[in-house]
Amino acid sequence: AADELSSNAARVEVERLIAAGLGRLRADEGEVGRGIGIVAFSFGCGFALELAAAGNDVDAVVLHYGTGGELDWSRTRAAFLGHFAADDPFEPPDAVEALRAALERAGRDVRFETYPGAKHWFAEPDRPEHDERAAGVAWDRTVAFLRENLGPLGA
Repeated sequence: AADELSSNAARVEVERLIAAGLGRLRADEGEVGRGIGIVAFSFGCGFALELAAAGNDVDAVVLHYGTGGELDWSRTRAAFLGHFAADDPFEPPDAVEALRAALERAGRDVRFETYPGAKHWFAEPDRPEHDERAAGVAWDRTVAFLRENLGPLGA
């Protein structure tokens, strides 16, 4: 699926859907009364990072095993939480550290967690790489981070 979405035509469609979603969130902002948070997995992390880097009123970004490319972080106000597998051929430690360093240089709140023994896709129950323990810890950390940066969750 990620290979199909990486084509230029699909990328334009994904960006259109993201813009529509942001528009909807902004329209409901008075009713919701919270900031915008993004939770992304693998391939989607690149989109989440681009969205946050562009400003877009994003307050919190949670990454699951994805780092994206080099971006200008001067327009973001977001806080960042990252969950990374210790054994991940798609996201080597130097890529994770480079993203952490760039966000910290920009003055952002950055918390990156590494999960020993976990592999890429560890939080996805439909994948053979699923690691229930690591996924549970990542989920608890995600909920706490979103509460801290967006306020109470739920009605």
